[in-house]
Amino acid sequence: MHNGDFTYSVVAATDDSLFGGSTIETYRKISERLAQAFKELGADVTAEPNPGGKYQRSASCFDSTVTYELKLGREKIAGGAQVRQSGAFLQQGSIALSRPEYDFERLFGGGSRPPTGLSLLLGKRVSYEEVRMAIQNSFGRTMRADTLNEFELARREELLSKYESSGWNYFGKSASFPMVYESFSDQIRC
Repeated sequence: MHNGDFTYSVVAATDDSLFGGSTIETYRKISERLAQAFKELGADVTAEPNPGGKYQRSASCFDSTVTYELKLGREKIAGGAQVRQSGAFLQQGSIALSRPEYDFERLFGGGSRPPTGLSLLLGKRVSYEEVRMAIQNSFGRTMRADTLNEFELARREELLSKYESSGWNYFGKSASFPMVYESFSDQIRC
């Protein structure tokens, strides 16, 4: 969790039976699960295939709405970005729970406005734990969201050793992991 938001990640093969397909199909499938979670929280969200308007390239994912992103009324409440490589994808996103306390415009530039937040839109406090449980329930209806297989457990240990390294976190390198630079900017949508 950052400041007033809930962050999520979904990783799968591009041919995965639950979430695979084209970039747009993957967005749709993930948004459908997230929409189920929001409805469980009392938020009647929409995820339009063509939200209209022109995509605004910005540092803030909340400045414009793209295909299958979630809105409550006219307010965007979840934004995501996706990258694809080697037959797999990673989609990370942010769900605004409350209005950020920091200077949003200073951080993201003129013209950016902070998200309203799910709690304010619903007129009741929505906690991180409530959102986590609702998302786990919606994703868990078709898959186990609480267990890792042997490969995932081994990979988790590798990644923990990598990201526990201050050298990696500050400089993008550590003794056991070489630094790799690749540009994914043309593959990322926000």
